[in-house]
Amino acid sequence: MAEAILTVTFGDEVSEVVLNPRGMIIGRSGNCDIVLDNEKVSRRHARIFRDPFDRWLVQDLDSRNGIRINGACVEVFAILPGEIVTIGPFSLGIAHGAGYEDLETKSAMSLATIADDPQTEVVYADEARDARLSRGRLKSLGVIGERLASLTDVSMLYPELCFSIARIPGSAALVVRLSDCEELPQILACHIGGTPRHGSDHSVSGVPLSRRVIQAVASKRSPVTASNASSMDGSMQLTIADESRPRSVYCCPLCDSGGIMDALYIDAPSDSAMSDDFDFFQAVARQVTMARNVLVHAEARGRQELIERQLDMACQIQSKLLPGDLDYIKAVDIAARCEPAMWVGGDCCDVWELPDGRLAFALGDVCGKGLPAAMLMSNLQAALRATASFCEDLGRLVQQVAVQVSRHMPDDMYITLFVGFLDTATGQLQYLNAGHLQPLILSKDGEIRHLGVPRNLPIGPISADGPDFEASCETLDTGISLVVVSDGITESISDKSELFGAHRLEASLKTCGSLSAAETVGRIIQDAADFRGSAPQNDDVTALCLVNQRCSQTEAE
Repeated sequence: MAEAILTVTFGDEVSEVVLNPRGMIIGRSGNCDIVLDNEKVSRRHARIFRDPFDRWLVQDLDSRNGIRINGACVEVFAILPGEIVTIGPFSLGIAHGAGYEDLETKSAMSLATIADDPQTEVVYADEARDARLSRGRLKSLGVIGERLASLTDVSMLYPELCFSIARIPGSAALVVRLSDCEELPQILACHIGGTPRHGSDHSVSGVPLSRRVIQAVASKRSPVTASNASSMDGSMQLTIADESRPRSVYCCPLCDSGGIMDALYIDAPSDSAMSDDFDFFQAVARQVTMARNVLVHAEARGRQELIERQLDMACQIQSKLLPGDLDYIKAVDIAARCEPAMWVGGDCCDVWELPDGRLAFALGDVCGKGLPAAMLMSNLQAALRATASFCEDLGRLVQQVAVQVSRHMPDDMYITLFVGFLDTATGQLQYLNAGHLQPLILSKDGEIRHLGVPRNLPIGPISADGPDFEASCETLDTGISLVVVSDGITESISDKSELFGAHRLEASLKTCGSLSAAETVGRIIQDAADFRGSAPQNDDVTALCLVNQRCSQTEAE
């Protein structure tokens, strides 16, 4: 995958930074990955990172002056090439290098035939001279521009260009791709004058390209022309139809990126040439470059909008998999909340009733985040519910779930899981901890203790074939709270690179003894968010709290 370059412009100064896909912090502080030293830039202003869809996103970190994309203020935005990010007086843009060419088909029609012409003399374009086009040429340029502007598919750009240029019988227009890594150019599109619109493909191999012309364009990255009109001794091989007829060749770069350049190559009879041909073809090349940028940008934006719609749907679907209104459960006060680090997450949190009347609840944490983790999360949740409908033994249940889920897991992934079955009439809790963070027991007076010691390995390819999972038991007395969190809470990192840790979680819980389950969950997640400050949320954050509201059987007796 090609690296991406962030270009930072400040007045007349331009600098470039190779972007780290894992993310980089932009700000005024010297500790930032990209330092923008200006008072209008916050110390930690923004974060730029790549998502699983190879899009580069910029995220505002609650900065004082915000960030703007194309003049509009945004919080999180996927940047496309050509779009400008404004942070204070700095303008930032992303160049995707050769990888950006993936938006356009790379399949060449064929490799070009190269003619050796060592005596050919090429003429380079005079960039300082103003182009002078006749009225007829200006009209032709406008017609070509309208045709290119009407296209909606970037794959049709080069074929339409070649057809528009090669109108004279015996002439040829080609778009060739030159690469630093390949000796022979690739022909991306071709049309030979006098043939049907789609009838040139079979003639591609009969179009020899001047080696000197190709080498000149590749080395100077500038338009060139050559002709054999004054040399009839056969030393130049620029002809495609009649070797005795004088030829003129023009070659103009269209786009140049990361060692790959596309160029327009025209081979035409010299007796039909006009004095402004070279200027005209350069003007056409510039129009093609602009049209291509518009088409590629439009296609990229369309793909981005499609991805965003799919992500929104995935987010809605996953939100419906999480516990919703739990007020129907009268025996206990229970609440759960999940905030994924990305659009979808890998934390599994569920609450449901078993056939025998007990309350089942689970909190799992899939290694990683984003779409891969979300897919495993939904698989885990479905397996838990389906297996619990007929399996009353918790250890056997998790063992069967582990076998089923591990079949779909890569070897380097795993799931930590806490599952509990609560008898709401007696307060008896049967639970199993498979490598998850130890839940916390909170009394009304703020005393905290850990619930058991994890005895089981996380769910994964290893544990599925390992020893049986073992469950444990506990009694939850009246008013006692059980709190289960994912490590996205304890491993929250502040903007000073400090870890939230278990001790801060316990300190937060000590103030929650008299709170409801929903209030406790809200405080835990808010305290972790306040601790992170402007630092990004790097992992999914989930918390579940259960408060026993009935007297246990022991207390009743």
